[in-house]
Amino acid sequence: MQDEALSLVDKVAIPAASGVIGKTLDFGGKISAEPDVVYELCVDEDFAGGTSAQVTLQTSDDNSTFTTVYAYPAIALASGKAGLILTSPHLPVNGVGRYLRVYLAIVGTFTAGKFSVNAQTWSNDRP
Repeated sequence: MQDEALSLVDKVAIPAASGVIGKTLDFGGKISAEPDVVYELCVDEDFAGGTSAQVTLQTSDDNSTFTTVYAYPAIALASGKAGLILTSPHLPVNGVGRYLRVYLAIVGTFTAGKFSVNAQTWSNDRP
């Protein structure tokens, strides 16, 4: 089940430069445990032009100093095809602070490509 409120990036085009992309989630306090949430990185449109792109999830307690809590494997141009899904481990891996955001590092100049990063939640007692 996807919660729109936990969507960090929704079908966003790869920008011209590396940087923070999408929205920053404010959980309202430090997260100590959330075993049923993973974040899926989905390629929504084939990548073109660039060399590679790497998405990281960053966390902060104060919304100014961020550290990486999870780094997805870099996606090479040839692998950046619509339908590719990469899933984070259950977070927090090392603890997630009050804020969570996406940072995108790109190599090369992309002429096409879109991706999304969304929380996916599951119930352990589902049928």
